Amino acid sequence: GQITSNSSVSLCKVNNITINAPEAKGVGGLAGDSRTGTSFTASSASGSITAASNIGGIVGSAGNDVTVTNCHADMTLKGKNTIGGIAGESSRGLISNNYSRGSITATEADRWSGNYNVGGIIGDLGTDWSGSTTIVATGNLTAIESVTLPENAEAKAVHRIVGRSIADEEWMEGEEPRTEVGLANNYAIAEMTINGATTTSEDATTVEGADVAGADLSDDFFKETLGFAYGTTAEEPWKETAFPILFFENVATDITLDKTTAEMVADDEISLTATVEGSSAERVEFTSSNPAVAQIVSVEAEGNTAVAVIRCMAEGTATITA
Repeated sequence: GQITSNSSVSLCKVNNITINAPEAKGVGGLAGDSRTGTSFTASSASGSITAASNIGGIVGSAGNDVTVTNCHADMTLKGKNTIGGIAGESSRGLISNNYSRGSITATEADRWSGNYNVGGIIGDLGTDWSGSTTIVATGNLTAIESVTLPENAEAKAVHRIVGRSIADEEWMEGEEPRTEVGLANNYAIAEMTINGATTTSEDATTVEGADVAGADLSDDFFKETLGFAYGTTAEEPWKETAFPILFFENVATDITLDKTTAEMVADDEISLTATVEGSSAERVEFTSSNPAVAQIVSVEAEGNTAVAVIRCMAEGTATITA
């Protein structure tokens, strides 16, 4: 729920979490409320969250000096406002080398400002009045597919990378509005929509980030453009797949079959289902010890299951192995 006082979360994953707390403020895939120097490193979350506000794929509220590095979230996020693919709100701790996927739905603007405060990485980035040029979000990618607001709503403080920033402050007559200068090298998939509309940007230092087509995402992009480090440690945690995953993710721990024995006659067919724990089943292979007796006709994989069709060819015995 809450983590504070320079604590750390590292090498952790939460799979298929479902949180339904529609009146809650400060809800995240790994932590709801984080404060005072807490760090999140090389960790991930997937699933869905429904809450009121300050909702993040990794952390709901990231307080003073809270950092989020080398994390990814694949979440369906829904709330009133102040929602981010990685952090719902951030008090300007470093958020770097992360990526978000999924979708965001905001149903109600903040009553005081009229803002929705939604971003693919950060929903609400705390205002720095000092004029500091310290970078607080860099090397991030949002692959959020869509942001949905109420019909005909004005997308106030809704952007691909950071929702609300210093640019959304109210400025008095004679004051010169400022832009957010704490962003660098952030990207958003060009196909991302906000209330059905797409945004185009070539500037990786803005609240919109720079465009990258989904088809152009590759290990080279993550390594060379974003600076992701590949290896088997918390400092170099990524491994190569279509979207990078952490080195300890998608590792098969065991396979179980839905049948242990079967009796058949010639030309009979049965289905044999293999279920994989900890990984997808796309690499499961079936073999027959005696294809002249039992032949594997086909194999189809979906999610963490693979189904083989086995045909009896002749009298005898055979062992099927997955």
